[in-house]
Amino acid sequence: MNPKKLKKDGYEISYNTYGDKNNECIVFLHPAFMDSTNFHKQVDVFSKNYFVITMDLIGHGLSQVKKTNEQIDKSSDHLSQILQIEGIKDTHLVGVSLGSLIIQHFAYLYPDKAKTMTIVGGYSIHKDNKAILKAQSKEQFKWIIMIIFAMDKFRRYIASVSVLSACERHVVYESTKRFQRSSFRVMQGMGKIFIRHDNESKIPLLLLCGESDLDIAKNALSTWHSNEPKSEYHQIKNAGHCINMDNPKAFNEIVARFVEKY
Repeated sequence: MNPKKLKKDGYEISYNTYGDKNNECIVFLHPAFMDSTNFHKQVDVFSKNYFVITMDLIGHGLSQVKKTNEQIDKSSDHLSQILQIEGIKDTHLVGVSLGSLIIQHFAYLYPDKAKTMTIVGGYSIHKDNKAILKAQSKEQFKWIIMIIFAMDKFRRYIASVSVLSACERHVVYESTKRFQRSSFRVMQGMGKIFIRHDNESKIPLLLLCGESDLDIAKNALSTWHSNEPKSEYHQIKNAGHCINMDNPKAFNEIVARFVEKY
């Protein structure tokens, strides 16, 4: 890996590119507290036929914040600028958990740049999500206690609830080491990416969840699928929240088949 940098005032956004730029582009965005190493089982596979971009979201991985007040909601603008730098007109979008919320926000702001969206373990930023947001609030209370008193315990907890595989838990744990206490202030921008509207999505939509993910996450995706008749939905066996890490074979095959349609 040889990370590229999008230089901003007071910080840099780190990203990587793989494959031939003349091919269609796929962007992969990672979950909260992790980084683009989350996709170590995708870049080699997809870069054979696509131009792949992975990006460390602000405050995550190598995209550390310094002298700035900008927050996670700026990620859509960061991605748009990276596409412009790389000369990419439009792209397929794949997001896991937090990454799935960011790609929706990006597609809302830049609809002409979004060819397809693959949502993994996420939910719609445009609908009523009171139940899932309430559950997240309870989870965040756990995080705060651990963050204050035991950052390492927090990292191990995130790894334990994100993937089933012991090897992949180690990958997650190592990636969370780059998420510092000071990084939490960027997450305060989360509320800015939720934009309520009831229009049916015109962008081809693939919805994925792991069979062993939380019931509330699985229900959110199946309900979304019911309300979007043109969407495609799969529940993946032998996988938790981060399907792409637990069951990369099934994940890669389904995503590749979906993006090839468009």
